[in-house]
Amino acid sequence: DITKLKGNSLKEFEDFLDSIICAYVAYYYWYWGLKKCAILGDLENGYIVTPIFDWMKDLLRQKQAKLW
Repeated sequence: DITKLKGNSLKEFEDFLDSIICAYVAYYYWYWGLKKCAILGDLENGYIVTPIFDWMKDLLRQKQAKLW
């Protein structure tokens, strides 16, 4: 029962879930690349790779256009 996890047991479970999600996103990016993923941020401040839907791409482009 996950609700009973505390302390180190909870941390280990969180780390386990994090590793699965990171592996999934890495594979997804490897397979789809920038067709279905976005890289948000930069090398200096840090960045994240995330799966993205087409409607999200359009929204990000609109927001980016307003910045420049």
